[in-house]
Amino acid sequence: MKLSMWMIANRLSSILDLETNISLEARPVLNSARLVYATNCVHLYEEKDSIICNGEGDIIRIHDLSLKEAFEIVQGVFDYYQDWESQILEDIQKKNFQSMVDRCHILFQNPLLLMNANYYVLAMSSFYGPQDVDDEWAYLQRYGYSSPVSVRQMRQDLSVNMEDFDYQTYQYRSVPSLKYGGITVNLRFNTISCGRITVLSKNRELNPGDYQLLMRLATYLEPVLSMDAQDEALGCNLFYNMIFKGIYTLQELELQMEYMQWSKKDSFQVAVLQTTHRYYPDNQLVMRTLQNLLPNAVVLSGNQQIVLLSNHELSENLSFLEYYHQYLAKEGFRIGFSLYLNDYRQAASLYRQASHALSYAHTYLPEEQLCYFHTFAVYYILDTPYVAERLQACHPVIRKLWKDKQEHQDTLYDTLKQYLDQERSLIRTAEKLFTHKNTILYRLKKISTLLKDNLDDPASRYYIRLSMQCLEMTKTI
Repeated sequence: MKLSMWMIANRLSSILDLETNISLEARPVLNSARLVYATNCVHLYEEKDSIICNGEGDIIRIHDLSLKEAFEIVQGVFDYYQDWESQILEDIQKKNFQSMVDRCHILFQNPLLLMNANYYVLAMSSFYGPQDVDDEWAYLQRYGYSSPVSVRQMRQDLSVNMEDFDYQTYQYRSVPSLKYGGITVNLRFNTISCGRITVLSKNRELNPGDYQLLMRLATYLEPVLSMDAQDEALGCNLFYNMIFKGIYTLQELELQMEYMQWSKKDSFQVAVLQTTHRYYPDNQLVMRTLQNLLPNAVVLSGNQQIVLLSNHELSENLSFLEYYHQYLAKEGFRIGFSLYLNDYRQAASLYRQASHALSYAHTYLPEEQLCYFHTFAVYYILDTPYVAERLQACHPVIRKLWKDKQEHQDTLYDTLKQYLDQERSLIRTAEKLFTHKNTILYRLKKISTLLKDNLDDPASRYYIRLSMQCLEMTKTI
């Protein structure tokens, strides 16, 4: 195992009095200790009354030891890390994550936490009880999940990108219950988030040696956790499984929605970004940018696409559309937008809508870059053999009017239906409904405000009528 001078100093500092002069750029390239100079080795020699450890120009000065004693200790550090690495790899392969985390304590000398992609605790340092760190540590030990306040702080107040690919340092400032910052690494494998490992800066300040060691742990953990992320609901990204596999539990979904500050009353939309390039190397950079641009959205990668799930109407988000036109359109990306629906459990259905918008546009509007499912909903309703999918594809406003009629005896649905049946004649509609035409006119204005559709457009009227037929059929299904 190759070490940096930072990693060596961190290990020696617990047992020796040191002076250090190590650059922030010192990398883990050192193989062993030597009494004569050799490339990528720590050269030990005497200088006045101390021992100099020189690792490619970075210096650790040791006092009150002979050269032989210092050499044995420094070489012992290399041996220790080598044994530690073997034990860690064995723990990870056996998925004994608690043992792995506890073995790390002597090196970090700080609390360590390992979670899966859904903020579920896989292991946390057993050397600290509920009252030894802060309120968040106590919450983690009690409930086994991150608290929504800590996730919200990291996402918003601290500007920590929860989907980033490298380590990130952070420091809480405004929440008394969150005392300690530290280093966090998002674990990813083949672009899928599979966990997070974090070390807190409680007992000593963290330095580049800790960053390097944490990144080394991440490379060991990612392949193993990714297998869970693909095969087990517990260790996976819930939204990835929900959208691409249709697998989720309501309990975990509701917890994730709390983390995202989403409500069951919200409406949701999916956007699918697809590039015309067969292989686009900067997808990760695009995903990072989108996550920063849309902090309340979930950004995923799968099926050679970038998928956004949001409780805001993405097709109306000016910042997102501006970024698309300024950058993504030039890179050959097209976007498919689903309908904007009030059903938080239907992310997979919304994903299929957005994907079909791209597919239909490729056939019927090949030059179109922004592809709206609303434009092709009639095709989908007629194509799909699945009743649930057909109902999800119905016009959202017509679904709302239908629901209001069933639950509250609201009159707007019947007014619109009769108005269309009477070829948009206000007088005949009033006669059929035995209602004054001014009342009909008032209702139509309310409907028009909700619809945002032009009833003079035959295609819009056809979509509305077809949606009504599908919804009315549910009585006999």
